[in-house]
Amino acid sequence: MIRILAPAKVNLHLEVEGLREDGYHELVTVMATVAGLADEVEVGNGAEAAIELAVEGSSAGVPTDSSNLAWQAADRLRRHVDLDERGVYLRLRKRIPAGGGLGGGSSDAAAVLLALDDLWGLGLGTRGLAPVACSLGSDVVFFLHGGMAVCRGRGELVEPLPDPPEPLALVIHCPPGVTCSTPRVYARWDESSRTPSAAGALDGLVRALAGSDAVGVAERLFNALEEPAFELYPPLGEALDALARTDLLGVRLTGSGACCFGVASNAMAAQRVRNDLVAQGVTGVFVASTAPRGHQA
Repeated sequence: MIRILAPAKVNLHLEVEGLREDGYHELVTVMATVAGLADEVEVGNGAEAAIELAVEGSSAGVPTDSSNLAWQAADRLRRHVDLDERGVYLRLRKRIPAGGGLGGGSSDAAAVLLALDDLWGLGLGTRGLAPVACSLGSDVVFFLHGGMAVCRGRGELVEPLPDPPEPLALVIHCPPGVTCSTPRVYARWDESSRTPSAAGALDGLVRALAGSDAVGVAERLFNALEEPAFELYPPLGEALDALARTDLLGVRLTGSGACCFGVASNAMAAQRVRNDLVAQGVTGVFVASTAPRGHQA
């Protein structure tokens, strides 16, 4: 049995450049895995030809059948390496809220691929697993790498960034009972022209990350999906406002929502913000930080 952590992610930059012929959107995004908010994935050999999946923890809305991305990851990998009859046992202990733009399902799938590569001695590594990951979803390839990366295309073209000297301190807020439909948010983006990010914002963000410049990162946070998400789901604006009223340096929605996050000056400041929000009755608040590359067993 192999145990591996599947971390959440935040989008520090998310630019949508238009609709592609294949129906996906062309993206330029900077994603970062986070320490402090992760699912726990256990992978082992199971009964012949069967894939058994158990889900525990904060599992509302998480399927336990073949529609689960972790289940699909196991099935597609065994087909990819001609081990169709190999049985797999999966247990997910969910901590990442579903439907929040934190990538929990994609991270679980990547963790399953990495764990099975190890368990079965396949020796595929990140590069060998990438075709299977790409077939599962746009973010799964990123989660094979972890850390920080600029991702392009529909998200599957991953350019890893060096780990910064110091992690960024984050506060993540997931408004309870609010989930977002990614297709709906993108469809709303398609309906009207949106304001692009400032010229040079991406380069400036990458430089700020390289120097662990929390203020510089906070000033350059951008998410093109924020406005359409707020139009469709008004409670998201309230959640972001709750973060914006604190001492955080900058706040943004992550992905297509519903979770938002803020950059703090340091870990102590992030903890103070969380404590203040909890004292005000705000729930679904996590203290986290950006994580280095690689999954943690």
